[in-house]
Amino acid sequence: MDIYYEITLDNGAKYVAAGDSSLILKNGDLCIIRKDFYLDCGTISKILPDSAAPELTPDPVKSAGA
Repeated sequence: MDIYYEITLDNGAKYVAAGDSSLILKNGDLCIIRKDFYLDCGTISKILPDSAAPELTPDPVKSAGA
């Protein structure tokens, strides 16, 4: 089951990403964002409700071992 996260980067940019519920992420956790050809570090700022899912086009969040 996917959970949707709002992730804030240091420069203020925000991304919405989907991650499997087995990742057990929470607000304030650090994560790495891979967008196109670069990597960036961000913080999970919000866990979005399931009702927000249909209107979003998220990027997948993967565990470090994937």
